[in-house]
This record gives sequence, structure tokens and C-alpha cells, in this order.
Amino acid sequence: MNNIKVVDKATGAVTEAAGSVSLKGTSIVQLPFGPESIQSSQQIGNDLVVVLKSGETVTVQNFFVAGAEGAQSQLVLENADGSLMLAKYSSPYSGFTYTPISGLDDLTLAAAGESSVPDWVVWGLSLLGAAGAIAAVSGGGGGGGGGGDTPADTTAPSAATGLEVSKDGTFLTGKGEAGTQVTVKDAAGNVIGKGTVGTDGNFQVNLDPPKTNGEKLEVTLTDGAGNQSPASEVTAGDTTAPDAPTELAVSTDGLSVTGKGEPGASVTVKDSAGNVIGTGTVAADGTFAVTPNTPQTNGQPLDVTLTDAAGNQSPATNVVAGDTTAPDAPTELAVSTDGLSVTGKGEPGASVTVKDSAGNVIGTGTVAADGTFAVTPNTPQTNGQPLDVTLADAAGNQSPATNVVAGDTTAPDAPTELAVSTDGLSVTGKGEPGASVTVKDSAGNVIGSGTVATDGTFAVIPNTPQTNGQPLNVTQTDAAGNQSPSTPVTAGDTTAPDAPTVLAVNVNGGTLTGKGEPGTTATVKDAAGNVLGTGTVAADGTFAVKLGTSQTNGQPLDVTLTDGAGNESPATNVLAGDTTAPNAPTELALAADGVSFTGKGEVGSTVHVRDNNGNLLGTGTVGADGNFAVTLNPAQIAGNQTGTTLTDAALNQSLATSFLVLGGGTGGEPVIPQAPTDLEVTQDGLKLTGKGEPQALVIVKDAAGAVIGTGFVGADGTFNITFGTALSSGDRVDVTLTNATGGVGQGDIHSIAGAQCGAEGDVESAVSTDKTGTDHRSRCIFDDDQRLGFSLAGQLQPILRNLQISRRLRNNWLPPCAATQHQKAGRQRLIQRGVCQCGARLIAGNLRRVQGHGKVAVGTYSASAQ
Repeated sequence: MNNIKVVDKATGAVTEAAGSVSLKGTSIVQLPFGPESIQSSQQIGNDLVVVLKSGETVTVQNFFVAGAEGAQSQLVLENADGSLMLAKYSSPYSGFTYTPISGLDDLTLAAAGESSVPDWVVWGLSLLGAAGAIAAVSGGGGGGGGGGDTPADTTAPSAATGLEVSKDGTFLTGKGEAGTQVTVKDAAGNVIGKGTVGTDGNFQVNLDPPKTNGEKLEVTLTDGAGNQSPASEVTAGDTTAPDAPTELAVSTDGLSVTGKGEPGASVTVKDSAGNVIGTGTVAADGTFAVTPNTPQTNGQPLDVTLTDAAGNQSPATNVVAGDTTAPDAPTELAVSTDGLSVTGKGEPGASVTVKDSAGNVIGTGTVAADGTFAVTPNTPQTNGQPLDVTLADAAGNQSPATNVVAGDTTAPDAPTELAVSTDGLSVTGKGEPGASVTVKDSAGNVIGSGTVATDGTFAVIPNTPQTNGQPLNVTQTDAAGNQSPSTPVTAGDTTAPDAPTVLAVNVNGGTLTGKGEPGTTATVKDAAGNVLGTGTVAADGTFAVKLGTSQTNGQPLDVTLTDGAGNESPATNVLAGDTTAPNAPTELALAADGVSFTGKGEVGSTVHVRDNNGNLLGTGTVGADGNFAVTLNPAQIAGNQTGTTLTDAALNQSLATSFLVLGGGTGGEPVIPQAPTDLEVTQDGLKLTGKGEPQALVIVKDAAGAVIGTGFVGADGTFNITFGTALSSGDRVDVTLTNATGGVGQGDIHSIAGAQCGAEGDVESAVSTDKTGTDHRSRCIFDDDQRLGFSLAGQLQPILRNLQISRRLRNNWLPPCAATQHQKAGRQRLIQRGVCQCGARLIAGNLRRVQGHGKVAVGTYSASAQ
């Protein structure tokens, strides 16, 4: 700020300044702006501070310091048009009022009469000129002369006595020389009151301003000649409290409270509870520093008062200590059972922060005035979670954390990523850190336990290796005893099942039973390693395997079990029951000595040779090569008949093989017996009957030439041979008779093969009716009336007699029927039963092929001779 003019009232010197100015004495200060430019003006100490609306500040230091006899500095504002405004104010200062003036000369006129030598005479020198001012002071009055003048009064009045300041400080009373003028000045020499001593020697002078603050006052008396008495001092009563202390501050370390106040006043610092925490005294320069008994670093509100020597206390000034102290850690923490509230106690007004173990904020709140708080977490804390709770004051100072653990009512999640090691010695997975892990087998037995590590993994060692595909269940339990759902895991299967036990083959040899590991596959093999049958072990551990061929001959069988992983058990051996008789012995021969009898049979079986009357002639055993040799006793001679059987270890006896001890016929040539006659096979196919030469040996062979039965023709000329295995329809057998001369008669019996009807009309099949396998034809159709027509043409052998034709359809046999030689079955009747002559030609039916209306008969038709 430029163009500030200052006129010193004492010297009349005029100076110009820029910015702020400092007055050396009472002055007139002219500022280059009008009242409308002022935002505010205030007294700060003895200084005038003017703040302009532009934001600029002008400070006039010592503006409120009064001069001699209470003279004040004055403020003049210069408007933009050059006009001047006088800023008037009262003491104490409360603001300015503005009055227009024409110039600074108006101030000199206003000051006239204030003293015998007024101030304006001095400070106006620069305005009016020193010569004029001096002339004005010295002019007036003429000469006179004469020595008759009265002597001058040069004796000063005595000092005033009996001085006393009223309680309200508005006036001062005392005693002095009557008629003298009383002048009262303050300690700074400012005149604060004048008066005149009355004729009674008493005076009372009004004080302006009132003195109620123990001020020291000086009182002088001046007589009419201008002689002034010595000064008398008096102290005003002190009923004025000091002003409230100003410029308060608390040091950062909280060890000092500083400020300004009335010099000599005592300083008292109290906390918010009214407790005195420090005292001190205002120094002569108006400053003070008080040390509190405890550092004030926690934002404490403090009250500071000043008390003067008279005990007057100033209003309190509040100051807030800097806050560098963190609140104490929260106390009495608790988490509600439902996990929805964290409660505790702490510093009122502090903010509360609740964090989880990962440092995530899960809830905030504020400590109430009573020091309690309740914070609602963003998720219920019911799983034993460790929580940290801190308090932070308004200054941002954070307390140490207090830990609290939530109640645990939440079960852990089921364990995951389960695996069983290949060797079965470890069950691994993931779960809740700190939870205990339990591994159970399928029966619910605990086979291992462990603990989940801090990284969430676990490894449990079972008490026995789990290498057999065992189903396991794994659970985890937290510290509060809450158990997770179970997670199943199946062990790898590298363990073969145990060998099967309790093996047995049923009586008919068709089923093998036993016990083993449930779910495994049972495999039955014969001694050559051929698979005879398979099955599955049931849940109760039993199995029954159907065998492809009946095992009734004591065969050694091997049984193994294979699990789902392909692991095979050791084999268990079992012997089939032996209910099968050995085959009849073969290749019988008798040495010329009639004693050494040899043949072949089932290895290990016992050989019994008996005569025609059943008497035992000798025994032996079939060797490992299948041969045997028996010594007969007595020796056998030509014409003797023997029967030889084999008996196995299970006492199953074979059919007897007959042997005729041969001799010679006439001339030693064998005599050929008649061929066997009346050969018939029973309905069950197990017996053959016929007739032949008495005592002749009967030998029956199948189509492959194997002996399937032997015997002797009885004395009555009949024989009955039993087969070990029943003949099937269509089987051909050869029958020979051997007499004692070695002659052999031969015959056979043959079942004609069945004709299969298929496609319409001309389905044909070959029928062999003799040994040469001559191809013959058969045909089967239905006629218009759905009646069966069947034709068969073939040359019958002399041994065949009765012919029978039958049909099998859906397991139902129609009644047999046959046609007589050359008999024709008409269209209106079925083929009839008849008898064929040897060598005759049989034509059964002579039906024409049906055109357009016939249907194919599906089934098997057979013709057989009886």
C-alpha cells in the first residue's frame, strides 16, 4: 500500500510510507482509500489492523498508544475524489465512525484550546509555517513598565494528600491547597482527569477512563502562578479481571502451554475435568510458558485463566493440545453367538475398526460417550475367526490392536482334492487350516488321523496300507468340534484278492461253489488250463460257477479270483467228485498159457477179471501208460468166457468187457455165426437187445469204430447190452457176434436222419438208409386243406423192419405214422402206420406240389426203423 501520510503531532513532521507503518508518537495517519474499501478494522494490542476487501492488510503500529495528557492518534481516510473522512473512535476501541472534513487544517482548529500551548501549534508548523505559529504564540499585549508591579508567585503548592480512588474507579478524591488545579495522570503520563481544590481544601476529580485495575496514578496541584506541587501517587483499587489470555499454544511434545496476558498475572491451566495441571506467571513482556504436570499430547481441551494480584480472574481461553497419543487398545471385546456383533470398550469418540486375519476390514463403528461400542461385521463371524480390533482418534492416532476370536458354530467344508498314494501309505487332500482330519474305512473304523497345515493341505498315514480299492471316508473337525460332511475316496487297487476258499463241485459236476472277495470274477480252469466257466462273487462273498462240461470224474480244477483292477488271486485247487465210471477196458488179450491177461484202461483204475459165473479170476492196476496185465487163476482154456471191469478210486465201476477164449472149429477154421437179429434200441437209447448164437461174444461199436458195449448171447439165444452213454436219434451202431471158433457175424442198426422242412414246396434233405450213403430225397409240404404231406423214398436194408415217421414242432410230438409198401396216402388222410418188407421200396404219400395255396411246415420230420 503506497501514499500513506503520517503527521507527527509532537514535531509536526510529515512523512509518507508504504505498506505498514510504525508511529513514534501520537500522529495523524492519512490512508489513501475510503471507508467502502474496508473489510474490517480491529485493535490488536496497541496496533490498528485494517483489512481491505481486496485482501490487503494495513497495520499501523502504536496507533492506540496515548500521548501526553491523553492525546490520541487520529485516522483520516482519503476518498477516491480526494475528499477526506475523519475516523472517530472511543476508548476502549469498538470501531470507527466517519465524519467528512475539508482538510487537515480542520484538525488544528479542533485541537485549539486544549492547552496553553496546544498540540496543533507543534504539529501544525508544517502546515501553517513556523514563523506564523511563533508569531501567534508571542504576539499581543503592549509595553507598560513601572516598578510598582506585584512580586511574582514562585512557591509551589504542597503535594496533594488523602488521595483515594473510588471502588468503581470513576473518580479520585483528596486534599490540597484551595483553588489550585488538580491534574491526574496514569503511569504513562497521560492526563486522565482534571479538577480544582475547593475552598474547604478537598477535591474530587473524575477519571476517564475509570481506573479499577490497580493502576498507579500521579496527582499534582498547580496554583494560579503556574507553580506545580510535587506529585503524589495513589494506586487504584483492582476490581478488573485481566483480559483473557491470548495466543495460546501447546507444544508438540505437550510439555509447554504458552501465551500472552497481563504482566504479573498468575497463569492457571486446567484440563477438561477442571483439574489444575500447571501454573505460571506472565512475564513483564506479557508472555508466559507453563509446564503441565503430564504431557498434553492426546488432543486434550485445556482452559487457561489469568489472575491478577487482587485475585481478579480473567475469562478462560480454551486451547486444544496437539494429539500425538494413540488411544489405549480396546478392552472387553466379545463376539455375539450369531456372529453379527463385535462389542467392547474404548476411548469415547474414537472410530472402531474390525479386521479379519487377512487384514481385511469387515466392520467399523464409533465409541459412544459412555465408552462402549458395537460393530456389525459385513459377514457373520461364526467359524472361530481371529479378529483384530483397533481404535483411531480424531487426529488419526491408532491404538494397538486387541485380538478376539469369534465363536465357532460353523462346520468346516468337506475336504477336497483327496487322493490315496499308490503304495496306500498316505491319504492327502485340502481342508480348513488347523482342523483335525479323520479317515475311516467302509465299516466306519478310524484308520488314520492328522491335522490340516497352515497352507490348507494334509497327509494322513493309514494304520494299514490301502491298496485294495477300499472305499474311504474323510472328514475334518475344527477346534470347536464342528465336523464337516465326509468326502469319499477310493484307494488304488494293486492288491490281488485272497485265493478262493470253501470250494466244492456238486454231485452232477455242473456247478462249482466257493467263497471269495465280493465283486471279483471267479474263473474255473481244467488241468490243461482251459476255462470251464466264470462267475461273480456276490455281496455276501459266495459264488457259484456253471461249468461248460460236467466234472464228474475227479478232475483237478483250478479256481482264481480277479478284481476290478485286474489283480488275480493265487489259484485254489479242487477235485471234482468222481461219479463217472471208467470206460470199459479195451484191447483185451490172453496169452497162449491162458494165464497172462492184458488190455488197456483208465490209468490208476483197478482191474477185475471174472469168469462167466462171476468168480474172480484175477486183479491188477492200470499203469501210467494205460496198460495192464493180470495173472488169471485158473488158466483159461478155449471156450471160456470172461468179463473184465475197471474200478476207479471213487469205486465207480466200468461196464464189463467180455472176452471169449477162442479155440478152433472143424479143421481149425473159424465158423461164422449168423448175424445178430431183432436188434432194437430202447426208447432211452441206453440198451440194445437182439438175438444170436448162444455163448457168442457180442461187441457193439459206434460209427467211429469205438467199442461202446460188450456181452454174451445167453443160452436162450438173446442178449441185452447196456451203453454207458445213451444213443441219439439217427446214431448208427455196428453189432458183431464172435463164437468160440473165432468166427464173426456182423449186423447194424441205424436211425434214418430227420428231414427239415423250410422253404415252400421243395425243401429237401439227404437220408442215408444204407451203409453206402446213397443219396435219397424227402419232401414235406402242406396241401390246400392244410394237411401234412411227407414223402420218403429209399432202399431199406434187410435188418430194418418197422418204419415210423413223426413230426416235432414247438416241442410237441405228433403221433407216429407210416404207410404200407406202395400204399398211397390220399389227399384226405394222413400217412398211416404200416410194415415194410425187406428189400421193398416205400413210398409214403404221393402228393402233388400245391400251387398258390400251400404253406410251408416248419419243423423237423424224421423216419426211423424199429
